[in-house]
Amino acid sequence: MPAIALLIFMLLTMKRESHAPFWATLLLLILNQWLNKEKWTWATVLKFMEVNGRTFVELIGILAGCGLLIGAFSMTGVISSLAGDLLRLAGDNALMLLAMTAITSLVLGLGLTTTACYIFLAILVGPALEKMGLNKMAVHMFVFYWGMLSSITPPVAIASFAAAGIAGAPAMKTGWESMRVGSIIYFLPFFFVFDPALVLQGSYVQAAWLTAKCVLGIFVICAGIQGYLSFVGNLNRTGSLEWPIRVLLMVGGVMLATPASALLPIGGQTLLVGGASAVAAAMLAAFLLSRRAAAA
Repeated sequence: MPAIALLIFMLLTMKRESHAPFWATLLLLILNQWLNKEKWTWATVLKFMEVNGRTFVELIGILAGCGLLIGAFSMTGVISSLAGDLLRLAGDNALMLLAMTAITSLVLGLGLTTTACYIFLAILVGPALEKMGLNKMAVHMFVFYWGMLSSITPPVAIASFAAAGIAGAPAMKTGWESMRVGSIIYFLPFFFVFDPALVLQGSYVQAAWLTAKCVLGIFVICAGIQGYLSFVGNLNRTGSLEWPIRVLLMVGGVMLATPASALLPIGGQTLLVGGASAVAAAMLAAFLLSRRAAAA
């Protein structure tokens, strides 16, 4: 019970509006002490505080550098003219504007908390996208997602570095691995803008169809990234064709998951047929080569 006693003391000494995450942690600790075989002791609490102290020291250095970057933007007046500059550089090309906004959101999202990051970006780059006639809800979800991606994107990757410190793993290696595992998140914000039905700004039938298509595409993309395909097994059994098959799966998955949009130079039917063909060819090749390897 030492961990629970420590948390209750912290709850009693803090302001009421900040209690919610601590009550949730208290519930988790109670469940751990009640159901888990490995109970927390005072030694566990001391170890926990030591590890987190080291993590916070590392994060302070990272956040200090990020603060210098944000401060430089504020002092030089770049913030006030950023939306206009983005529109002028992109011209009439909405895809280029989305790409520039994504990079801007990633850079400006360094070191900020989720709430502060979203407010900051919604004021800075949101108006530039709205002036292009894009759906307002989709635009805000776009900058919200891209603003948070700095937490798993090296060289900052604050969330990944914090997790690495707790797990005792190499920080930069953990950052690159988290970026690889979470790579689909880099595509999703664009899907929101391509078809706002994904954020329930339209027909529910369309939203259900797009969701099913995205789930299938993401499943195939993950198979290509991980090198493992359900009902086939490990793709390293395909020999020298492993990476061509994995690349074909990832490309086909992206085409399947991408909604049709006037912003894209390729039509929706072309995306669907091309993606399905690429995925089918890759799965067939992987299945036949794996069976041949098993027979040999």
